[in-house]
Amino acid sequence: MEAKTANVITNVEADKLFAFLSKVENHPKWATEFIQELKKEGNDYKAVTPFGEQYYMVESDSNTGVIDIHVGESKDEMALLPTRVFPLPGGQSAYQFTLFRDDSTPKEVFSEQYESLQRELANIEGQVS
Repeated sequence: MEAKTANVITNVEADKLFAFLSKVENHPKWATEFIQELKKEGNDYKAVTPFGEQYYMVESDSNTGVIDIHVGESKDEMALLPTRVFPLPGGQSAYQFTLFRDDSTPKEVFSEQYESLQRELANIEGQVS
């Protein structure tokens, strides 16, 4: 198992950033390389991704700033993508996102996913309204 964490610092207040990122409907606005389309099927969301259609769920806690993203081909087997919003001095905030690589993911693919994530994090500040 391998992990890489990416961060972005924004000029957006933490509460406002959390409110934006904790809504699953906002994820296609910033995760533009991973989520090509977000569909709602009953109570579930499915993301059309470069890896096919996947269930996509967000669980959040405003007290801690934690926003857990769950993604998977079935609702029973979803990978965890832990993220968190941190308040910073002067009205800024940080968003931290961790990716994990298991043995089934080639290192080259994982590196590409991490580079893509860094580009997507750069999208966030311009999308928060």
